[in-house]
Amino acid sequence: MDRPDPSAWMEPASCIPNVLIDMGAIWAAISIKVIGPVLAAKPCKRKASKLAVKGDGFRETILDRLDRYMVYIKRLKKYDPSTYDLYRSVGGTIAHFDNVLINRLDDIWKKDRPAFGCLFFPEEFVREKEIDRIGTPFGYFQKVVMKKDRVEPHVGDLYEVTLYWDKKEHKKLFKKSGFGITFYVDVLPNGDIKPLRSLQTRYVEHHSRQKINCTVGNKTRMKAVGIYKTPETYMGLPPVLGDADWLKEINFDTAEDAAHFYFVTLANAWKESEKSPWRIIAERRGVCASFRIGINNAPTFFKDRDLYVNENGRRKKVFHYVGEHKRMTMGGTESTVRAHFRGQRKFLWNEYHIVIAVEEYHHASLSDLRNPFSIVEENEDVAENMIGTEELGRRLHDVLVA
Repeated sequence: MDRPDPSAWMEPASCIPNVLIDMGAIWAAISIKVIGPVLAAKPCKRKASKLAVKGDGFRETILDRLDRYMVYIKRLKKYDPSTYDLYRSVGGTIAHFDNVLINRLDDIWKKDRPAFGCLFFPEEFVREKEIDRIGTPFGYFQKVVMKKDRVEPHVGDLYEVTLYWDKKEHKKLFKKSGFGITFYVDVLPNGDIKPLRSLQTRYVEHHSRQKINCTVGNKTRMKAVGIYKTPETYMGLPPVLGDADWLKEINFDTAEDAAHFYFVTLANAWKESEKSPWRIIAERRGVCASFRIGINNAPTFFKDRDLYVNENGRRKKVFHYVGEHKRMTMGGTESTVRAHFRGQRKFLWNEYHIVIAVEEYHHASLSDLRNPFSIVEENEDVAENMIGTEELGRRLHDVLVA
């Protein structure tokens, strides 16, 4: 069956961190198929998985990666509550790809510019792919519109990029959360990248002085009695990106080179990790993660899932694809069975609530949401048709797990 283009329902929209246009009706129209509830099963303790798919390190380490993701996204809440509200419901993507371009944007970005994306980089995966300069567990981006006095003029799509560093083991450096840097890039129509200067704040030290009476000659003179700092705004890239020691460590000459590398690597890696249409949502205690698997890999990938039985007492088969095939009827005639999906989409797996969905079949791709976020001042008036990232995440979650 021919699927309608989801973008046909989409209207020009804008949003802010915590305010976004009402997309509920649009996603309700895009949602094509809804599967009913499954049999309840009691949560069980994590099983020591004996399954090892030959050559598939992702399957062997996914549970450890999910556990670390859950730790760091909860710590992200303190640093960036707005982003946490969105991705706790939608699920940040766990990085998994073979190769990724690091010197230019992939050609697909010339026509497909998503509104937002988040990627979690497990440590061992970064080392394996030799992209150690990433060094960050989380990288996320969002297409934005904002006041012209806060960022340099741009001619293409404006993206806000954030790199979040955190390591729970380093308790002195990272107590309750990590830290991040945010910068902006202009994605030109031909796919080129131009890092933009934005409004930054630095603090300037001042020495306070006051008149005091000297004991010699009973004269008055000025004497420094303290230091205070005042904020000063300027246009530029984040100071961390321009730090000489930092640039030397990551082997870049300028802050623009570093910003270019980080955005290109993040954007291409996110696209590669989202390539498969088979999307897995793993939810635990109200927090979601997302990753992709290959077509018909689910029976092997989730072989150690919790037991669910059908009305005949047999174990339910996991969701899978059945290709078109011939079937011989009892009367001796041959019939053609059209290609279709079948099997259980929702189940418990090692303490995670799993939902399997095929994009463009169960729901549209998140890449089809291309409307930019709108960054506004705290006391600025907001249109009635705009909602926050928490509400947006809730509505998208309802569609993704339907």
